[in-house]
Amino acid sequence: LPNVPVHDLVVHPRERELVAGTHGRSIWIVDVLPLQDLVASGDVTGLKVFYVDAVQASRGWRSERSRWYFQPDQAPRSTVSFWSPEAGAASIEVLDGNDAVIRRLSSEAVEGMNSFDWDLLVDGELALVAESTALEKARESAADEEEPAIANLADTPYAESIRLGHALYAVPGDYTIRVSVGDNSDSTELEIKSPKSFQPRLKKAYQLRGKKD
Repeated sequence: LPNVPVHDLVVHPRERELVAGTHGRSIWIVDVLPLQDLVASGDVTGLKVFYVDAVQASRGWRSERSRWYFQPDQAPRSTVSFWSPEAGAASIEVLDGNDAVIRRLSSEAVEGMNSFDWDLLVDGELALVAESTALEKARESAADEEEPAIANLADTPYAESIRLGHALYAVPGDYTIRVSVGDNSDSTELEIKSPKSFQPRLKKAYQLRGKKD
């Protein structure tokens, strides 16, 4: 907290965030969802990975980063909180919808509450293997069809991003984030939503009162 008096504290009932109003003409917001879930579970003896908010993908992910406008501190990320009953090295794996590992991370966990950021980037080699395996399964399932499946670049987004030199952001879908510390392990789900559809720049013309068209 800042070095100023805090005059008001409230836990937002819907967002599950602690909001601190200060005399410095500002507010501080802290996510207390992990603490609430931990207290509700009544168990602090095991590793627990908490709920992660869904992420809205952007069309800009599938393009080359701008040399002038890209700011690392504004890059997309997902913050994951977990409780560890012991300190030690934390092994983190991100799995896609087919349970294939697409990213491995590491962190030093302390005894108690921990958090880390996933920058939503995948490992190129792991992603290509996962993509190839998923494509092969799709081809096998379509082998009985009369017409062979037509190759589509949309089926190989990671290979296409590597070819074009784009950042390797995870594609929209459902993911599992698994954390292991010592002999303890737990996981949580993360959804990456598809980019929002394009919206018309011009608003629809207003309808005249007394006119049907």
